[in-house]
Amino acid sequence: MRLELTGKQIDITPGVRRIIETKLARLERLLNDAAVSAQVVVSRDKTGHRVDVTLHARGERFLHGTGRG
Repeated sequence: MRLELTGKQIDITPGVRRIIETKLARLERLLNDAAVSAQVVVSRDKTGHRVDVTLHARGERFLHGTGRG
């Protein structure tokens, strides 16, 4: 799976990249290796951090999720 990782107002450290890759690997196993690519945007605002994930799977299917912390 191809991963595009972007940070807005935050640096993407190797530790953050490793955490994101392990979480996406779990999702990829759930999809039976049907995931083609993923775009992850990590941003920082006044209240904390936000992560937006868009995953493209085979068959022109898209999954989108947002997390805050």
